[in-house]
Amino acid sequence: SLLVRAAGPALADFGVEGALANPLLRLFRGTRAIAENDDWSATSQAASIEARAREIFAFPLANGSRDAALLVTLPPGNYSVQVSGAGAVRTGVGLVELYELR
Repeated sequence: SLLVRAAGPALADFGVEGALANPLLRLFRGTRAIAENDDWSATSQAASIEARAREIFAFPLANGSRDAALLVTLPPGNYSVQVSGAGAVRTGVGLVELYELR
């Protein structure tokens, strides 16, 4: 099980200039997208994402922020994560985080 996050707006709290305003997070197995998220707190997983992040001491994402996150349980294999900008502003600084959950 993994918590996968794409921080953009949250980076401003750390003084990062030019942060990606609205990250879109996609998880791939091979060339097939198997999960995606845009705006983590607008999903049905929001409470679980917030609780699991707190458990592993990951910095919090603001409720209502445009940062992206996924909770996934995956079988063994090769995966990749893609982060791009959603909306009008498609470039900026982003941070991808992968946390193994137990």
